[in-house]
Amino acid sequence: MRRRPLCAVLLLTAFLLPLASNPILAESNTVLYVEPRESRASVGEMFTIDVRVRDVQNLVAYDFWLKWNTTLLEFVGASEGPFLNSSGTYRTIFAVRYPGYPGYPYTDEIYIIASIIAPTLSSSASGTGTLARVTFKVLVEGNGTLDLHDSILAKYDPYVSTPIAHTSEDGYFAIQDTSPPVTTMSLSGVSGDNDWYTSDVEVTLSATDDKGVRKTEYSFDNASWITYTAPFKITNERNTNIFYRSYDETITPEATKVKTVRIDKTLPEGVIRINNDFAYAISTAVVLNVEATDAASEVASMRFSNDGVWDTESWENPQHTRSWSLTTGDGAKTVYYQIKDNAGLTRTYSDSIILDTAQPTITITSPSAGYETKSSTVVVEWAGSDEGSGISQYDIKLDGGDWTNVEKHTAHSFTGLGEGSHTLFVRATDLAGNVNEDMVPFIVNSSPFGGPGYIDEAIISLVVITVVLAIIIYFVKLRKH
Repeated sequence: MRRRPLCAVLLLTAFLLPLASNPILAESNTVLYVEPRESRASVGEMFTIDVRVRDVQNLVAYDFWLKWNTTLLEFVGASEGPFLNSSGTYRTIFAVRYPGYPGYPYTDEIYIIASIIAPTLSSSASGTGTLARVTFKVLVEGNGTLDLHDSILAKYDPYVSTPIAHTSEDGYFAIQDTSPPVTTMSLSGVSGDNDWYTSDVEVTLSATDDKGVRKTEYSFDNASWITYTAPFKITNERNTNIFYRSYDETITPEATKVKTVRIDKTLPEGVIRINNDFAYAISTAVVLNVEATDAASEVASMRFSNDGVWDTESWENPQHTRSWSLTTGDGAKTVYYQIKDNAGLTRTYSDSIILDTAQPTITITSPSAGYETKSSTVVVEWAGSDEGSGISQYDIKLDGGDWTNVEKHTAHSFTGLGEGSHTLFVRATDLAGNVNEDMVPFIVNSSPFGGPGYIDEAIISLVVITVVLAIIIYFVKLRKH
């Protein structure tokens, strides 16, 4: 333990020295420390540190020693902090002894002592605050410790001084040089497109400095730093920012660098539907409805093919609908759809449809064309077929009437038909939507003479008149006789 200067003897005798005979009472978490923990400056510059206390109760006096490497730093001055003095509210005694002070024997440390004059419980200080501020000037490059030692903290007691148990934390200083370390990053993984990786990525950091590298560290948020000791892997997909830097032996920091590692290990996903998933097409001209998603690097492009061989097909910008031409010739057709994300990963989907461009066949088998019937009821029969998609339905109509869906039946009756000429129409529709129809004219003639109705009426009228005249002539002749 250092011998305290004579200037402090009276104060120590009156207040601090009784601490030696009193037991040290434990205080929770009380710490005497230097802030900032690490100080950095260049040669010729000055910097100031605070000697602070944390979590103290009823402090009325203190003293401490602060030692450093005097070949690197020169003591400039010290002043009292606001904690014990409470911004001038109470009168305090504050004294500093430093190298070169008359009668002070030490050349590599300073001694600071302070006390409240006539302390009371209300004038004591509690909590966290600055006890003293010390300023240094940088002489040469280097680094070292600001050694805080042999400190005493005194607690208010109306009868006898009570020491406060505490711990001390040293400070550090680094004299910055003009050539900070240089850190390089190398990445190892499966490279994709556009600076993306399609696998986990191993990160290696290496640093060089003419004075030697003290440490290299990295962070994922530029706040919490991890000391680099060995290569590490990035496994998360999407973007990961890696901040990194190094310190040389003088604790000179390198400017923080950042590298974004982009990983996409998942294939893109999509869907293709030809003509909105309709089973058949009646033309080679179709519409493709497509969807594409990629959670990591997003969808970059897409392309289409009729044979699934990607040789001449060009990549296109993402879209939701695409006009497309199927290969000619009826039958099953497949369209292939390939998606590529920005990392270069691809996935192929397909959809199939049946091309049916042929019309169904339809023939009215009864009645025949020009058929004449005396009945007001006509039964129509027909035959139809479709070799492609198959018959979906038949529709029938008479003259200019509406079409009637008779499903897949091949016969239908019309009743209550009027006299004269009529035309029957039968239409066939296949499952693809192709349509064909047949028609047949016929006549309804209910006359017993086989002629049209007005002739029949004239003949009947003539016969009736003739019969009446014959009867009249007969009776006239009878009367004459």
